[in-house]
This record gives sequence, structure tokens and C-alpha cells, in this order.
Amino acid sequence: MITKPWNPDVEVAVHDDELIVKLDHLPEVDEHRFAADWNGGEVLVRSENLLDGQIDHDLRLPLPDGLEISHWEAEVHGESFELHMTVPSL
Repeated sequence: MITKPWNPDVEVAVHDDELIVKLDHLPEVDEHRFAADWNGGEVLVRSENLLDGQIDHDLRLPLPDGLEISHWEAEVHGESFELHMTVPSL
């Protein structure tokens, strides 16, 4: 497995009790599948190359200490990957 660092533009917004993280400049959207995993205080975002099934990019997004997330979703919107996290403590 070859993983490359990924340096997308990252935008962060808060709407009511929702924290939104938007990642732009994705690797070839048509050739990749994107996923995110929650791991304690950070989110790991990775892309899998659909041609060879290998994970080829990863990005770790640390979140502030003590942030409690009750629900989260991640999906591609056009040419961006978005994480929507419900954060009751905001």
C-alpha cells in the first residue's frame, strides 16, 4: 500500500450544533472512493484508487480536545469531500 500525504484546502464552518469540514482539491474524483473514520480526537480521511484498490492518499484531521461528537457523516459533494458532525457542546 502506497500512501501519499494529501494537502487539500480545508474549510471549517459551524451551523447551530453542526461542525462542517470541507476538503477541496481531491485526487481524481472519478477514479477514487473517499472515506473517513473517527478515531477518538481525530478524523482520518483516505482515498482509494478504484483502478487498483489501493489506498493512495490519507489525511489526519485532529479535532480540539474535549469535543464530543454525537453523530457524523462524510460524503463527496461535487469536487469536495465534506464531514458533517453534530456537536452538542457547541
